[in-house]
This record gives sequence, structure tokens and C-alpha cells, in this order.
Amino acid sequence: MEFLIQIFHNEIDEEIRKYDFSELIDLIEVVVSPDSWNEGGEMWEFYPSLSLVVRQTDEVHEEIEQLLTGLRKNLTKQKNIQNTTPKRHSLFRR
Repeated sequence: MEFLIQIFHNEIDEEIRKYDFSELIDLIEVVVSPDSWNEGGEMWEFYPSLSLVVRQTDEVHEEIEQLLTGLRKNLTKQKNIQNTTPKRHSLFRR
């Protein structure tokens, strides 16, 4: 049983490790209360659930939530624009 569980975790680890949280972490640390990260705030990735673990004040947690909500809304808008943009017919291509 342990052997099967270990194989399963190794396969997950390989697939999940394709995700890189470093740019998101850098963005959060620069945009959200930058000085607080040097005063004991911490953030790291938790790959098994594709999550960020944040040790910060309640206020900073709320700011991070607002930032991520805004990023998600903008991403959704971009996807909607891409899906509704008419494609040029091949007859009009040069």
C-alpha cells in the first residue's frame, strides 16, 4: 500500500511542479504592503494543493484577496474578449 501511495505522489509531484508561483509571489510582495514582508510576513507555495501559504496580518490577507480577485476578473475579461473577437475570413488574408 505504501508503495502505491508513493508512486501516486511522485506522479502528482511531477505534474504539479510544472506550475511556477515565483512571479505571483513577487507581484504580491511588491504590490501588497511591501515593507511588511521584511517584518515577519512569509509566503511559500504548497504544491500538493497548488496553493500559496501566507503568514501575514489580517489586513494584508484582505489586500491579497482583493488583488487576486482583481487579477481573476481581468483574466476572465481577456478570455471573453478573445472568444468574441471575430476571426478574419481566409478570403481577406494577405
